[in-house]
Amino acid sequence: VGGDYFDVRPLGEGRVVLVVADVSGKGVPAALMVATLHSALLLSLDGGDSSVDAGLFRGLNRHLVDLSLPNKFITLLLVELDLGNGCLRYLNAGHNPGLLLRADGELETLGASGPPLGLLPGADYRLDTLILRPGDLLCLYSDGITECSSPADEEFGVHRLEEALRRRRARPLPILGQEIEALCRDFAQGQAQGDDQTLVLLRRS
Repeated sequence: VGGDYFDVRPLGEGRVVLVVADVSGKGVPAALMVATLHSALLLSLDGGDSSVDAGLFRGLNRHLVDLSLPNKFITLLLVELDLGNGCLRYLNAGHNPGLLLRADGELETLGASGPPLGLLPGADYRLDTLILRPGDLLCLYSDGITECSSPADEEFGVHRLEEALRRRRARPLPILGQEIEALCRDFAQGQAQGDDQTLVLLRRS
């Protein structure tokens, strides 16, 4: 138990929240942190007038620090998207940077806005904003994708994920997801993988 966590949750006024997280470790302590994360998100994002802000991460960080679970933390990327105007607001607590492939081929990243949750008392977080334009492709993922290893102990890496997105950007999203999964599987050549793999794709029409 433990490992990756993801959620897609509609909010009011044509908004949606996407969450991808990775919990350190396994077993009961990791499961407790997943349950805490899930409950906090349910409470904070339940209701039509709910909105993402940095206080959500500050409060969650305090709660996880208070649990006093040694060497346990959560990396978390949370995105709120207004489906009408494309306004995208995000918080990234030490998670893998989200990849935003623009329609013109430019690549932007949704980088860290603070440290992983549960590590540092009093940690602060910054809410960042950008605009998702028609044709833009957003990719959220866990490190199980980029750290997928070959028999030669080489990692799949962010560069291969970026290349896959560029080469296949016009594919329907279900097909794109399947093809990235197949690329990782072929790269591993049967090598057992020690981590969960999570991939969330979104394209603005």
